Amino acid sequence: MADTSRQELIQKWDQDKLSRASVVVVGCGILSELVCAGLAGLGVGRITIIGNGMRTLSFLDLEGGEDHVHEMRKTLARINNDVNVVSLNAMANGAVLSLAKNPDLFIDLTNNLLTKKECLRMKKKVILASTNKTQGVLSINELTDIRCYENERQGMIISEIMGGLVLDEMRKHFLPLPGDTPLLKPITHSIKGISGKKRRMKSVVVVGAGAINTFALLGLTELNIKKVTIMDNDSIEAHNLNRQILFYDCVGRSKCKVMAQRLRKITPDTK
Repeated sequence: MADTSRQELIQKWDQDKLSRASVVVVGCGILSELVCAGLAGLGVGRITIIGNGMRTLSFLDLEGGEDHVHEMRKTLARINNDVNVVSLNAMANGAVLSLAKNPDLFIDLTNNLLTKKECLRMKKKVILASTNKTQGVLSINELTDIRCYENERQGMIISEIMGGLVLDEMRKHFLPLPGDTPLLKPITHSIKGISGKKRRMKSVVVVGAGAINTFALLGLTELNIKKVTIMDNDSIEAHNLNRQILFYDCVGRSKCKVMAQRLRKITPDTK
């Protein structure tokens, strides 16, 4: 059972609304992995993942399983076994999308214009997002020009940024809070101006292996840094799992040791 007590401290937070929610996520790239991990951590009741990605090594599939979408499903269940996760290894056309059991929301995280069009035909609210190595775009119920994203690899850092925005738009849909503002037009973001300087770093020391630094360390995996030193004397507790998404199956173990082991699997050339 996932411990969502930290997020339930937020004023007017109603966890039951998320527990009753059903979301279809289209795509199985880095952006999809980040969003799906967030959905599971937040306690969204039913997550259906649709994608036909080939075998790949990633933070939700550390063994490079034969069926990447299926491996994602198994890892999400480890992050939060209260969530009902369904995986469909298929291209997201109308027939496949209709297999989902009355979802409340579609989220398309591919770089494929055709799947985005198919999602919009389902007559439900759709969050659409795409990333390449340095740029991202997000819209709601609106197609955008994604020609610069098609056939491009999704980068970790930009996908973390856009994934956070996607998750907040999802949260607004199911659990609006005071002060929320609607997304009235597409959002675009670029990290082109900062990526070059970061790539020249040879060694990084990261103090703390908690929620924020989980994502900071995942971002470092794409920067070709030769050596990363992680400092944290804390052990993994059950309430960490829904926010510190690399610690599934590791309650009681050292945070920094588990983090180092899992990052080495993603980037074996980093010490």
